[in-house]
Amino acid sequence: MPVLRTVLANLARFILCAVPGAFMVLILPILLLAGGIAPPGARAIEVAAGVAAVPIGAALILYGTNNWGKWGYVLPIIAVLPVFLVPHDVPTIAVLALLILPFVVAWAVRRYYRRRADVRHP
Repeated sequence: MPVLRTVLANLARFILCAVPGAFMVLILPILLLAGGIAPPGARAIEVAAGVAAVPIGAALILYGTNNWGKWGYVLPIIAVLPVFLVPHDVPTIAVLALLILPFVVAWAVRRYYRRRADVRHP
């Protein structure tokens, strides 16, 4: 019976925290930041809400997947934000560099946690 209780608690945590967190990280900022047709000055509240949703959703994902201590996994998600905040008149090479940035950060975070696991368990 304790195993079933643990499984149900983890499933509830995933459904109640990780799924809404994923929505807040993956869908809500795109709708708020890239969806508007108004000039950037008139969309200040949408931009602020989209930027604020990312760390809140990332924290929900970490808690819902039981990875609370591994905050490095949030960095690739946060590295996506500059793509949405860059003005339209920026050169294409700068936009491509910003698109590559999350992948580089994800590689570095994965390498960090792999190295940290090797140090703890030789």
